[in-house]
Amino acid sequence: MARSHKDSNRLALLSALASNLLLYYALARGLDLGKISTGAMMGHLNLLLPGGLAIAFTSIVNAQLNSLHKARIVFWRWTHPLPGTRVFTELAPDDPRIDLDSLNAHLAPLPVEPRQQNSLWYRLYQEQQDTAAVSHLDRNWLFARDYCCVIALLAPILIVAGLWQLPSLNVYASLVGLLVFQFLVARQAAKNYAERFVTTVVAQALAKLSAKPAGN
Repeated sequence: MARSHKDSNRLALLSALASNLLLYYALARGLDLGKISTGAMMGHLNLLLPGGLAIAFTSIVNAQLNSLHKARIVFWRWTHPLPGTRVFTELAPDDPRIDLDSLNAHLAPLPVEPRQQNSLWYRLYQEQQDTAAVSHLDRNWLFARDYCCVIALLAPILIVAGLWQLPSLNVYASLVGLLVFQFLVARQAAKNYAERFVTTVVAQALAKLSAKPAGN
């Protein structure tokens, strides 16, 4: 399931990277984005080369990062960054869809240790991963997470290249601001999707458990 979501998100991520390359080119040339043509871009390969190499490098490095590395970038936590590691102690208690008394009745004792929380959550996820709500949130979380990570990798390269190629300090500040803005928005979106994703798994699993006849 996760792999198919990653595959479906790949084109959107490449489009986002290409859009940032176009933005960089437009800022370097002082052009209106609507007036950019392929011919004009081919005539200024020296401007496109750093951005193109940055996109290639970013794509390669992003593919080497595992889910733990990416979660650290999104959640700014080094130890136990995955949201499943705190789902029963922090996230579920704040979700109005989840009745903690009922959850305890069905799954007691609920784990407190982060690894055990994630292990139990993953077991619940395996049972709910094909439901529409979980699949939708999983796909959105993976896209926002990867977008956040590729911007985090791409931004330093374009920022350094911009020191030499952008025409003014104001233009340079615009580039930095746009890249930082993208990162912060993508990070917040990824965080929100991830937390909603893990609690939706728990909420749906609890609803299924509660619907079972007593003794089953």
